[in-house]
Amino acid sequence: MIHDWLVTQRTLEEPNRSGGFHAEKGFLFQRTYAAWLLSGLLTNADGIVAVRYEGAQDVDIRENDGCEVYVQVKRYEKTELDWSRTRGILRRFEADLTSANKDGGGSIARKIKFKIVAAATPSDVDVLAIFRGVRSKQLSKQIASELQAEGFSSDRDRILSVLEGLEAEILPASFPGDVFRLMAEARLARFGVDPDKIDEAVRAILDAVTWKQTINSAMVMDWVAPYLAKTHPASNVGSLRSFISRAAKGTGSGKMFYTSQADVWTGISFGLDVKRAIAPAIEQLVLSPDYSKIILHGPSGAGKSTLARRILWDLQQRGDLVAFEVNADPTDSEWEHVKRFAKRLGQQSGPPTFLLIDDIHDNPNLIERIKDLDVVSNLRIFSTTWTAPHKSLELGAGSGSVELKQITREEAVAAAKALGKDLNGISSIDLKRLLKAGQFIVLNFALSEGGSLQKFAHRLLSKLEGEAPDLVDFYLDLCACGATDWSVPNCYLHQGYEGWNEQNLYRPALAGLVFDAGVERIRSGHRILSAAVIEAASASRPPRLLVLAERADPKDAVQRRFSIAAIEQAVEDPEFKSASVTVVARIASRLALDGFYVDIRRCARVLDSIGLGKESIELMALATFDRVQSGPDVAAYRADMEPVDAILAFDNVLEFYIRNNIMWGVKSFLHMAKLADPDRQRKAVDLARNRVSNMQVTEGDARVIAELMAIMRSPPSYSSELATMLLAKAPRSVPLARALAHGHKLLSPGLLEALLEYSLPLLAPHGLPAKLASNLASVARRGLSRADRDRLLLALKTLIKDCLHDHTRMLLLRSAAHLCEPSDALDILSLAPAITSDESSALVATRHILARKIAEYELERSEVSSSEDKSFPYSLRNSMAETTATS
Repeated sequence: MIHDWLVTQRTLEEPNRSGGFHAEKGFLFQRTYAAWLLSGLLTNADGIVAVRYEGAQDVDIRENDGCEVYVQVKRYEKTELDWSRTRGILRRFEADLTSANKDGGGSIARKIKFKIVAAATPSDVDVLAIFRGVRSKQLSKQIASELQAEGFSSDRDRILSVLEGLEAEILPASFPGDVFRLMAEARLARFGVDPDKIDEAVRAILDAVTWKQTINSAMVMDWVAPYLAKTHPASNVGSLRSFISRAAKGTGSGKMFYTSQADVWTGISFGLDVKRAIAPAIEQLVLSPDYSKIILHGPSGAGKSTLARRILWDLQQRGDLVAFEVNADPTDSEWEHVKRFAKRLGQQSGPPTFLLIDDIHDNPNLIERIKDLDVVSNLRIFSTTWTAPHKSLELGAGSGSVELKQITREEAVAAAKALGKDLNGISSIDLKRLLKAGQFIVLNFALSEGGSLQKFAHRLLSKLEGEAPDLVDFYLDLCACGATDWSVPNCYLHQGYEGWNEQNLYRPALAGLVFDAGVERIRSGHRILSAAVIEAASASRPPRLLVLAERADPKDAVQRRFSIAAIEQAVEDPEFKSASVTVVARIASRLALDGFYVDIRRCARVLDSIGLGKESIELMALATFDRVQSGPDVAAYRADMEPVDAILAFDNVLEFYIRNNIMWGVKSFLHMAKLADPDRQRKAVDLARNRVSNMQVTEGDARVIAELMAIMRSPPSYSSELATMLLAKAPRSVPLARALAHGHKLLSPGLLEALLEYSLPLLAPHGLPAKLASNLASVARRGLSRADRDRLLLALKTLIKDCLHDHTRMLLLRSAAHLCEPSDALDILSLAPAITSDESSALVATRHILARKIAEYELERSEVSSSEDKSFPYSLRNSMAETTATS
């Protein structure tokens, strides 16, 4: 949670501060400045993570290093900013410093700064001196003396501290009042606000501001959500939700939260959750540039979901990231939008964008998308899963995992305190077992209920039967799904419960039992509690899932896919009976008739898993190319058909991508094209060219396109142009630069120049970055200008000097030897190690190259004069002779 301000809320209530709020009306210049600051919160502009608007002329800012800036915003149109007015501003800043020191201790001064933003004409040189930060000691004495004479409790040292921490932005008195508003509008446009709605968005931000309220990025994001496209990640309409939109409204109950009868966000919003000992280590992992995809795993009920949300919530409050929660499989459009959003944020020096994916194992389609994300991407993943990650959860490059293991005694004490209990009510043997198991929810029930989870489930079910017997079946169905943390689409409710009314969800009997899961879906409480309720009702889960599946309207895609998931879960349940096989076969066949390719494939696999191999093959016969309608469909079709008929699979997949503007699986398709004939390779590159011109390009996309063009016998005429476009649009990447450096047939002078500009910041004296330097040296002679070759040579010399690994140093030295002009050869030779009797053949060869160039240079010089040039350096002659003798 964000800590209190150094100038506290209590201080703002004092008459000398609160008067500014009542004078608020008419301060348009100050409000537009506030709008500009608030719009900047969306992208962590200038490192600002929170703003407090005091009204009238005061705005408080918190920066991401913990410093606070207290700003006074003034406009003087008819009068000058004279000594008296300036002294009054400083008196107010001194009062702020006094208040902060009183509440926080003397060290607070190092964390507080002051700023004046004024549209004004300074009246004299002393006022200018204050704003320029000169003569501070002399002026502080004069100001303190004058304020004391007027009856104020002023101190020279405090005034000096204010002056030393003062930043002044003095604008012309005629400065247009709407400039800050226009700047705010520009920021909102870059964030993605609809251009036709920007004016409304600015007004919405200002209307939402409450005096003395601490405002963070998530709040501003919530305010602008109505003015974003539906596919924008912050719109809170589709499969993604901003964190603030999930925050609980009202007050939180600790007991309800700890017994899974309150939404997770209730605990996060009101600080009900226990501080976990492992949290700081996970925060470091989240912020590490080495990991872009993190999986938090551990036993069910360990508190993974709560901890993941808490970590991202706190880091977002500090301005370290922007986070969204994924509630369903994003559409292709939503996925492209969130990638563009993250890239745009990174280009504006904003923080990384994180997607929180709870129970990632339930979303194989999303896993496939994540694998394609680059390590250097500004879009990152924080996910949870029940058990240790296995092969099906490999997320590709940049992945890391952390386990949530045992509960510490300190954490258990904190949970007991939150519930108004202590650990003495649990035997030492039981407590040791509970702590080792690491299932926080089981510990919570032991603390809060004084009994088992099963007894609590019985009481809960009995209460529902007494208060709303007509809702029992609905709740048990919800628990049958919730036993695997699975939600139910709202549209499905009308299919199964006669006379169903949406208001049923808000009846008191269901309070704490049913929760919004986003994207028009609902769910029950924690999976452990849901499973206990099913057990308490003596209900078998598979039959309930099959009844739910039979109710689906197969023509409705949402209902159809929910029903397919229901039969998948039913047959995987240990209680599934062979007597239900015919029911499953009937449901699967009915769903497949209207299904897309992946739907049919899933239904066929269900039949195969229950021993109906023949029926599975017959059902799979429906999975023809005309059923390929989406990204997952085309990826699955390619995987199935490529081993059977690679040419037909290629042609059909190409046709699909030409017809549909979808990126899903394009990279895999381009890899497939590497094995195709030249004509098909050309068609694949044509497709890539069309995509690159109008879509975001990841490092992986760009690299596979470069690799494909590099292996073509006759790359298309636009290859250099396309490769240059890739460098302009893709993130900086050593593998991409090396792929283009290897594609000799693509290299034109323009591309070589672009490749050098792209690559120079990537070079380093170790590993692949050093090999890239060698690759660049190899291709530099194909068209780089002398000036660019000299730049590369200078970089190589620096790398050689910094290199600690002998083999790498030898590689760089040889590259420099090949690249350098004869006039530079002696300089390069001076970087070689001392001659030894057992030096490598590679180093001997490098000395030969340099010796030849030195001789060439000497010959060229000697032709200028028939006699020996007296100015010719002795060191050059001596070194050349030594090298020749050694060779």
